[in-house]
Amino acid sequence: MSVATHKHAQKVLPPGWRWVRLGAVCVQDRALVDPKSEAAAHLSYLGLENIESQTGRILKAAIGLIADEGISTTFAFDARHVLYGKLRPYLNKVALPDFAGRCTTEVIPLLPKPELDKTYLCWLLRRTDTVAVAMRDVTGSRMPRADMSAILKYKIPLPPLPVQHEIVR
Repeated sequence: MSVATHKHAQKVLPPGWRWVRLGAVCVQDRALVDPKSEAAAHLSYLGLENIESQTGRILKAAIGLIADEGISTTFAFDARHVLYGKLRPYLNKVALPDFAGRCTTEVIPLLPKPELDKTYLCWLLRRTDTVAVAMRDVTGSRMPRADMSAILKYKIPLPPLPVQHEIVR
C-alpha cells in the first residue's frame, strides 16, 4: 500500500483488525549500558555496520568482543526486541536479535507490547511505506536520522495475533 493510498485504506480493514499508532503497541527501550561497566564486558556489541540493509541479517557472531568496539554509551537489547536503525533510514536496517547484547545509540531497541508480535513489527518497519514515513521526517542532511516520535505516531494496521503470525510466515 502506498503512502498516497494509506489514508483511504485506513477506513477499510478486515474484521478484528484496527488502526493504531505504532507507539501504542511498542516502546523505545533505551536502557543505557556504560561501555566501561561490568555488564558491557559480557555483552556483544552491534553497530549499524553489523546489520545488513533490507534483510536485517546480523553480520557477526553474537559472541566475542573486540577491544575497541562500543566505546560510547550503548543501549541494551535482548531477544524480545526489534532493533531499528535510525541513521540513514533509507538503508532499512531492522533486525531481530536472538541474543542479548548492546548496540550503538543509532539503533533503537523497540519492545513490542503483548498485542504486537515482534516479527510482525519487524515486517512493518521494513515496508517501503514505513521507510517513506521515516525519510519524510529526517533531521540532518549529511547524516539523516529518523525522527522516532514521527515513526511512533505512524498508524499501522494491527490484526489479531494469529493473523500477524500468518502474515510473517
